[in-house]
Amino acid sequence: TSADSTGMVPRSYVDAIGQGVIKLHNQAKVATTVNLVATASGVDNEKTLTGSVVPLTIDTELLVLNDRVVVKNQTTESDNGIYTLTQQGDNGSDPWVLTRQSDFAIVLGSYAFVTGGSVNKNFGFIQYEDSPTIDFDPIRFTTFSAISSFLGKDGISILANEVSVDLDSSCPLV
Repeated sequence: TSADSTGMVPRSYVDAIGQGVIKLHNQAKVATTVNLVATASGVDNEKTLTGSVVPLTIDTELLVLNDRVVVKNQTTESDNGIYTLTQQGDNGSDPWVLTRQSDFAIVLGSYAFVTGGSVNKNFGFIQYEDSPTIDFDPIRFTTFSAISSFLGKDGISILANEVSVDLDSSCPLV
């Protein structure tokens, strides 16, 4: 079962998380923000997504060989998963190719943290479908965690979890 229109997830997802059933995958450089225009072929850890000859950029990051990607926005949801860039587009005749990772077994609670991008940086994504059959059933990720950072300005300083306000005459409260 999947999340409904309000983002509610099935009880099995909540139960699995509560029981500590999180399958941690290696971190990814980026996560998709839109459907990748690509042709899918192969199965399991030999599944590939092949795109255009233009170098692949996802979430404002130009990828390099072996970068890991959480693919989470494919229209054909069974193509979602964790991939590695195995061939970069060369602006000539060679297209970019993403290949599903050897740790491709995506199960309820599969989790990957994203380290780059302008939208998904510092977010963790978790797969919430109960026991999907790879290549047949939808693979759906949702945000599970996020690291936030804040910057202080004009009389406000932030150090770790402490926020301080300097209320001198140069910074009056309005």
